[in-house]
Amino acid sequence: MYGEKTDAVAYLQKFVHFFLTLPRPESTSDGRSAHLQSYLQSLFKRHGLDPQTNKRNDIIPYLVAWALALELSLRDLEKAVTLFVLAGQPGASGAAAFMIALKIKNPDLVRKVGNCEKAGLQESIKLIDYAVSRFANGTAYWPGKYFDVLKITLQAVVGDSQPSTMDEMYEMRSFLVGDTLPSDIEDVLKYLGNRLDLSISNL
Repeated sequence: MYGEKTDAVAYLQKFVHFFLTLPRPESTSDGRSAHLQSYLQSLFKRHGLDPQTNKRNDIIPYLVAWALALELSLRDLEKAVTLFVLAGQPGASGAAAFMIALKIKNPDLVRKVGNCEKAGLQESIKLIDYAVSRFANGTAYWPGKYFDVLKITLQAVVGDSQPSTMDEMYEMRSFLVGDTLPSDIEDVLKYLGNRLDLSISNL
């Protein structure tokens, strides 16, 4: 039954129904980013959605940034896209990707951040510091600049700082909120917390 004449492919098909070409690991951050971006696009297509549509295209770079920073697995990214779709594909791509990454890594923390609890916000700021440390360019370039703006924004919610210039305020809005939701970051966090109040155990 399992001799040399066994049809291995036919046998495996009893257990495996999908054969996918997964991204090949790369030694550079740029190489991994490109593969992860391609993989996220394929996940949207699997949902029957065009990955080039604004909200989907906008969130992909942010999800890639969190995937690299927190070492999210391909399975984690599959959950991330499913969460994004089930949540109604919210705008505010930078904030949405942040909340989705928290949901996957620490569901209890995303609840605290969604409620704008000071302890939860402070814990998430520490996570952002760790994310920045994962990139050699620090906060000078993408994605470090995004993480830096996110940190400044959360510090403002906590009450530890306020944006000092119009440029910082513009960056906060463009990175985190865009033009689709109210610019008040507390309202955005609460909105996203409610939209992502979903069980991920069966995703």
